[in-house]
Amino acid sequence: MYRFFSFLIFSIFSLLPFFATSREINWDWSTIDYNQVWFPPTFLWGCSDSALQTEGIVTAGGRTIENSWTAHEKTKPNLEKVGHACERWTRYKEDFKLLKQVGMNIYRFSVEWAKIEPHQGSFDREAMQHYIDVVDELLALGIEPVLTLFHHTCPLWFFDKESFEHADNIKYFVEYARYVFLHLHTKVKKWIIFNEPVAYAFEGYFRGVYPPAKKSLALAGLVILNQLNAHVAAAQEFRKINPNAKIGIAHMSQPLDSYTKWNPLVKTITKTFSYLINETTIQFFKTGKFRWLPPWIRGENKDAPGSLDFFGVNYYTHTTVKQIHPFKIEACPRPNEPVVDDSDGRPERTKVMYPEGLYRSIVRASKLGIPIYITENGVATENTALRDEYIRKHLYVASRCIAEGYDVRGYFFWTLMDCYSWNKGYANKHGIFAVNFETQERNYRPSAQYLIDTIARFSR
Repeated sequence: MYRFFSFLIFSIFSLLPFFATSREINWDWSTIDYNQVWFPPTFLWGCSDSALQTEGIVTAGGRTIENSWTAHEKTKPNLEKVGHACERWTRYKEDFKLLKQVGMNIYRFSVEWAKIEPHQGSFDREAMQHYIDVVDELLALGIEPVLTLFHHTCPLWFFDKESFEHADNIKYFVEYARYVFLHLHTKVKKWIIFNEPVAYAFEGYFRGVYPPAKKSLALAGLVILNQLNAHVAAAQEFRKINPNAKIGIAHMSQPLDSYTKWNPLVKTITKTFSYLINETTIQFFKTGKFRWLPPWIRGENKDAPGSLDFFGVNYYTHTTVKQIHPFKIEACPRPNEPVVDDSDGRPERTKVMYPEGLYRSIVRASKLGIPIYITENGVATENTALRDEYIRKHLYVASRCIAEGYDVRGYFFWTLMDCYSWNKGYANKHGIFAVNFETQERNYRPSAQYLIDTIARFSR
């Protein structure tokens, strides 16, 4: 244990020159009229989701696929399987009418790599045509498509090569990304190459709860670095084909704060991990430099600063960190913060309502000097009052940021309808529409009415 703490302290001090973490802020909401908001007529309103979580495993010709997540399912007998999910693959036309019904003018979704390239170097033209049809349907409805190329899953053949653990594998991702871009760049203006590279690496390579279920902070850092370098390489290829395409990334922003103000050890560890989770991606695209723990995990890419046209902020909550006893420090929600999601049943995974974290995330992202989109925000609860308050306060934050001069251009709610939520299976209820997964019936939830009314009020 002594060696561990010595190593930790040494590693932390190696990062101190790079610390730029935001301080915790807490507004007195009793003095704020958070129903007073304003958005410009050009502001974009949309929903976000991902391919596997909504489409499930069905692909072209009624076939089914396997990918890194379905391989993970086989090792977890108690994990609810993704199966057919919302059947988005076959029901996308009726689902897009629901997007139109609630007033959305933009929609962020992903394509499933395992469906497009089920075998290395062998692209499924029928699956690619399906996604072309999906984009055409959105455009016909007057909804702008935003396409994400990597959202936590990959084909088995890439998974077997240990995915982004090796820089040599970047070229395989770029080949796939280029293939999709060639087919859709004349129709899709905005591209998100990676969704949450830090969260993907933390869950799969540090916490070990997502595939491949490894536990190494150093390896997580390498996986993040390789994803970021893959983004740069793909962006360069895209700009050769279509220099007018707008290229972005969706970053999971989750401020970490000390449970109390008096514990210097907790504050130091909290600042360290807040930097790793929230700052490394921004610093990479700002300076081209990547800093991680242990201190020899380093990288530099001179092309990184020019590889983004916009930055996506995925924000749900913040995490407070507490010292339980001398050798145990863990996440623990404060008793005075409203719990909005405790479906994991574990205190360290509980989500609380902390809208100020969205403000801090936008201020942090503004360092890049490029447009910002709130690419994910939402809450998994069937408590109507709680959900309504969550939406109202977070829209207030977005409006306040715009009023203060931050270049926030759009808001994407997670998500249009209930869908698969990784280790939580189908327990999470994020959707504007509830889904009966036995009948696939969609039913509107009134708890998102304020969002819909706000869209109607400020849309062109």
